Amino acid sequence: MNSMDDLSLKLRARLVDELTARGPLVSAEWQAAFREVPRENFVEWFVVPGPENEIGDNSGHNIGDPDERLAALSAIYADTTLITQFDARGTATSSSSAPSLMAVMLEALDVTEGHTVLEIGTGTGYNAALLSHRIGQSRVFSVDIDAALVDTARTRLGRIGYWPTLAAADGADGLPEHAPYDRIIATCGLTRVPRTWARQVRVGGMIVANVGFSLVRLTVHPDGTAEGPVLAVPAAFMAMRRGAAEVALTARDILDRTRAGGPPRTTELPQCIHDSMAWSIVSLTLPGVRRGGIPAAGYTHIYYDEDTGSWCRAKEDAGGGTVTVTEAGPVRLWDEIRTVLTRWEAAGHPPPERHRIAVNQDGRTRLVMPQAAR
Repeated sequence: MNSMDDLSLKLRARLVDELTARGPLVSAEWQAAFREVPRENFVEWFVVPGPENEIGDNSGHNIGDPDERLAALSAIYADTTLITQFDARGTATSSSSAPSLMAVMLEALDVTEGHTVLEIGTGTGYNAALLSHRIGQSRVFSVDIDAALVDTARTRLGRIGYWPTLAAADGADGLPEHAPYDRIIATCGLTRVPRTWARQVRVGGMIVANVGFSLVRLTVHPDGTAEGPVLAVPAAFMAMRRGAAEVALTARDILDRTRAGGPPRTTELPQCIHDSMAWSIVSLTLPGVRRGGIPAAGYTHIYYDEDTGSWCRAKEDAGGGTVTVTEAGPVRLWDEIRTVLTRWEAAGHPPPERHRIAVNQDGRTRLVMPQAAR
């Protein structure tokens, strides 16, 4: 064993101790997986995001460069996301998620020996390796829309002796040829849970996914519906893509698409809109709605609905009690957002984890909000 291998083992052990002490890692089985699977095997060049997910180090890290290996290894075993791929416009399209978030989702999956798991979003292959360590490679299935990512992940997994079933496919369709599964875990961001997933999970099985800015854990019922709690840990994965060449919608795109609306109108501003949890509630209730903002004097709230093309800009008026709204599209988006926040305000601002998510047979996702704070 060389000095770098020894350092990797020490850094892994330290990370496991940290995640265990903080709470994301609980079970001995997942502690062993994180301790024994080398994360550096699944990344080469990567960038560490800074505050607000801006790029913190434009030069990146290259684990393959002997002169950079020590710094890269230290970054790999920090509890942080590693961005590993960008699209043509420089928007991140693949990453290795922060280990603490991975641990929360894997613990929530509640797997045991004999379970089969479908992962949506192969990415680097690191999560598939952890699953393979925990339940065995023959019981792990993983799909990604990007065939190049799948090929690279397969090579990396094989390099350390794991050969789970990987496929280049649209994650929204699941992987029906190997269904049913006991669990589905989605490591990409969703606006709604595809109805195909519930059909590919055994009755009583679970789906753990990032919906909006929250994590949800759904149990599949005999009638093909699914329902379960919102977890207490916020999350924001990269959006699930329907094609490898799909270009992600950026904040600049949202600004550009929300111009030249109808005549302005004045309406009330929900005071809870500045609550740190408010956007999580909106994103769970109105799937497909994206948010932007202009933080000048008289903050302007911007929302864009990818499904309908509807949008609104709501500029706070002096005094903070009203906004001037301009909008366009078939849906009066500001009114819908205001309705959601007014309901949430009346319920006493319950945190996301006091809500539940229900997925109907037709795939519609509904947030079940508590009626009053306890």
